[in-house]
Amino acid sequence: MDQQTSDLARFFELVSGVQVRARRTIEAGLRGRGLTYAQYTALAALDAHNGMSQAELAQALDTDSTTAMVLRTSLEKKGYVARVDDPDDGRVKRIVITDSGKTALHSAAPETRGFYAKVSGILSDPEVKRMLPALQRLHEFLGETSAPKKEAASEGRKRGQSRKEGGKAAKGKATASKKGPKAKAPAKAAKSVRGKAKTAKPASRKAK
Repeated sequence: MDQQTSDLARFFELVSGVQVRARRTIEAGLRGRGLTYAQYTALAALDAHNGMSQAELAQALDTDSTTAMVLRTSLEKKGYVARVDDPDDGRVKRIVITDSGKTALHSAAPETRGFYAKVSGILSDPEVKRMLPALQRLHEFLGETSAPKKEAASEGRKRGQSRKEGGKAAKGKATASKKGPKAKAPAKAAKSVRGKAKTAKPASRKAK
């Protein structure tokens, strides 16, 4: 491995490690507020651009539609977001942050501000500004190359779920078909009744 490749590998290793450790630290504080890091970022995205569709929320969070749906459902159960009809297209649902969601977001804000205040003690403002343009270019480049893979993964999960549901339906039909022969029992009972009726006729003639 040449020096440039080695430096790039180390760069990505550090960026990944920083993201994981930052998220872990912030989430530890958010947990006391009843939020996960993902839920907090979703609320922050909706507070900035309220009324996004699920696909738009997924794009804002840099994730796929399936993950965005799970996240939206968890926030909906807490009463922090709600779905409303799109005024221009009834087929589309818009996700809006509720008053309870805004309260939860603002009450959790000190946790994130406290984390960034600590980081500012080791990174000066000029250092951050020098790094931002390069990181922004890299972020955009990787977003362009990974977007098709994310959608493919999401579609793969949907197809897998459909196959699973289809398998359950087929199993249900097979079980029903196995139980089918038992339905012939009433027919046997009917024959038995008719037989008894025939044997009863001679007694009726004797009575006459």
